[in-house]
Amino acid sequence: MKRKNKGFTLVEIIVVLLIIAILAAIAIPACQGYIEESRESRDLFNIRTACTDIIAMGKTGYKTDIVREVELTQKKDDWQAFDSVTIAGITHKKSDPDTDNWKGIPKAGGVCEISYNKEKNTVVFNWKGSKTEESTIDFSSNLHSALNNSGLLENDLKNRDFFEIDSKCDGSTMVPELNKQIENKSLLNHGTWAYYGNAKKGKESERYLFWTSIDTDKINANTQIPVIISTADGKFYISSSTTARKRKDSAHKPYIAIAPTGKSGSSQYKSYIDGKKQYNTLEEAYKAYADVVKNDYSNYKDTLPQ
Repeated sequence: MKRKNKGFTLVEIIVVLLIIAILAAIAIPACQGYIEESRESRDLFNIRTACTDIIAMGKTGYKTDIVREVELTQKKDDWQAFDSVTIAGITHKKSDPDTDNWKGIPKAGGVCEISYNKEKNTVVFNWKGSKTEESTIDFSSNLHSALNNSGLLENDLKNRDFFEIDSKCDGSTMVPELNKQIENKSLLNHGTWAYYGNAKKGKESERYLFWTSIDTDKINANTQIPVIISTADGKFYISSSTTARKRKDSAHKPYIAIAPTGKSGSSQYKSYIDGKKQYNTLEEAYKAYADVVKNDYSNYKDTLPQ
């Protein structure tokens, strides 16, 4: 008796599955290759566009060196689709070593730092890994935790309308207490910092942390520098301040503070953040700060912690 409804036998199903597996093994890598080539092409387009912009800026009166970072979308280290790449007249092959204008190789999810030196009329491409991978900073840490955990607000500074703690102050008894509380990957391990403001409870918006990547021991008073300002109620701002020469007393050495001290108490620091863009996280603020340093204070760009 003949079967009216013929179906696939087990052997036939296995054969079909094997054919599909073979086709997939051939097609998927090829497809992935096309996708990676598309990512690399997009990265090159973005880099060339940024490069054209900064060269144009440099030739139209921009006074300082210019630095831009372009985030890469490629998922593999080095070029997969190109053996030779030319950007702004600079050609580099995969087999070539680093040169004065080309440093490193593209990294998966990394960045290309493009810098233009106006004086030399040259462009430099510095290929780096992802910021998260390279960072020595824990951007989730609270910049005010050192002060909050030191016990100073409950003791030495209790009920004071105004206080000032400069990290560079020679002879300070409070700076050592704060240093004990600073975490290993805190931003406060770099550069110069200071706490200013009102120590009373409920006055957190009048309590400020100033931070700069610059070591003020190495610069003069009356020098304008970029700063991140963090208020104790969790807000961040990018501003600038003018360094000031200070001294605890005649028994101690003078030092260069991150900002001057006036006679109007904690209210004097509000002017530093009035009209400034507010950032909700330290990571956002630091990224904006780094851009300001690279573009407006390029002589300090090497002070930026990675």
